[in-house]
Amino acid sequence: MNVPSKTPLDQASLDLSAVAKMVEEQEETIDNALLRIFGECRDVQVQAVDRNIIFSRVLEHQIACAKEMEDAWTAKVRTLKNIQERHKARLVSILQSLPDIPFKGTQGKIALHANPVALEVEIAEQTRCFKVIGDAEIAKHRIPVEFLDEIRLTALNKANIKAHIKSGKELSWARLKQDNHIRIRL
Repeated sequence: MNVPSKTPLDQASLDLSAVAKMVEEQEETIDNALLRIFGECRDVQVQAVDRNIIFSRVLEHQIACAKEMEDAWTAKVRTLKNIQERHKARLVSILQSLPDIPFKGTQGKIALHANPVALEVEIAEQTRCFKVIGDAEIAKHRIPVEFLDEIRLTALNKANIKAHIKSGKELSWARLKQDNHIRIRL
């Protein structure tokens, strides 16, 4: 029996099982040729098992290394974002303290620009998910009224709130917020 050197685990196990069955069926002494085949099949199966164990361990090790790298990269991203935030804050401070000086370089210019006015509302907004159906579906399926709930949704009119606050009137639960951002252009 000529067995390839890298027999898959399942095939090696089937081959070994078949030879073992042949050995069991021998009524008299087992001849040397059959013992040699059994030994070869057993060696091939052992090699296949070992390859699978090694491959499993390599995968586990690579996964552990990848997780460590992922953790390291996550930490690196967090560090870089902190540095970026400090850098932006420093630039904003410089640009605000020297508003009349143009900041131009060979790579472009840096300027401080106002973001659009945003409305900050201090009312806790809660949302719930409902299965909403229309009148056509209700009629089509003849859904009885006792199986229906009417839901009235109320939303804040942000444009009216902004206009109200801009006119000089105050609301205890809302205010306008004006942020700046750094713009870098070529």
